[in-house]
Amino acid sequence: MYTQKQAFTLVEILVVLALFASISLLGVQSFMSLRDARTLEKDVSNVLALLSRARTQTVNSRYNTFYSVYATSTFVALIEGDTYISDTDSNEVYTLSQAVSLSDIALAGGGNTIVFNRLTGGTDTFGTLTFSFITSSASTTTAIRINGTGTAEHNE
Repeated sequence: MYTQKQAFTLVEILVVLALFASISLLGVQSFMSLRDARTLEKDVSNVLALLSRARTQTVNSRYNTFYSVYATSTFVALIEGDTYISDTDSNEVYTLSQAVSLSDIALAGGGNTIVFNRLTGGTDTFGTLTFSFITSSASTTTAIRINGTGTAEHNE
């Protein structure tokens, strides 16, 4: 009696490899999207903390002065007073991740400095800071809204 050996054909092996590659690609894309979102969230969280610290220090009249937050597309700085001067020791600068940009600074009165009032902690320069993930093929943005009371919240 003749017995036939069973084996996989080349077509079957190629189909399995193509399926495996497709599933792997989906997993990598999901991981990259998650990483992008985490990077963006980390930067937004750090900027929120900087805004809160500036407001708190102003209300507390630390060093008998007021504090502001100066924003650009690549960094945000807590500064004494209302004028940003680079290389000042009192500046607390937070540099955004390379893949994140502060894409829109829309503050009342224009400009890019959020100034807090000493007695109330409020601000006349309320508005929105919009962050974008610049290396993502999809448009990934999120925003921080600064209220007239000086509080800031993340709009998800």
